[in-house]
Amino acid sequence: MKNLFRLTLSITLCMMVQITFAQVSNSEVLGTWKLDMDYIEEIFGAAMEQELASITDPEERQAAENQMEMFMPMMMETFAEMRMTFNDDGTFENYSPGFMGSEAEIDAGTWYLDGNTLYTIKDLEDGDSEENQMYISAIDQNSMMIEPLDEQEDNPIKQMRMIRE
Repeated sequence: MKNLFRLTLSITLCMMVQITFAQVSNSEVLGTWKLDMDYIEEIFGAAMEQELASITDPEERQAAENQMEMFMPMMMETFAEMRMTFNDDGTFENYSPGFMGSEAEIDAGTWYLDGNTLYTIKDLEDGDSEENQMYISAIDQNSMMIEPLDEQEDNPIKQMRMIRE
């Protein structure tokens, strides 16, 4: 009985190690992804609460709260419409709807994986390109957790949960 327990524990640990260190494959990334809005609302809500708590002047805090209440629904609506599509030919397309009168944007370029790091190379209008890196910390058939590796430090979103469309 003791040996059976050890064997079961060893197999379980091996499976956990394989899952933890498994590299992401191109086929897992293919398709169209959108932001998980429940996750985004939770992250933004916490960031906004933290920001409001740091404001000591009551009038200033109220003004900031009013501004957040006004812009939050518009931001969430914009985030909900964003899409990122990864094609099997190594191209990608990133759709961002317009916000407050700005025009919608479609970024296009190429993508590739190196281990669990997803690289996107966006074609710029001047003929140059811009590379971004995202670490895929978890992925399954329906969702992908990514961590932008080149984001600004003051960005409240350190991880994004994407769901397959």
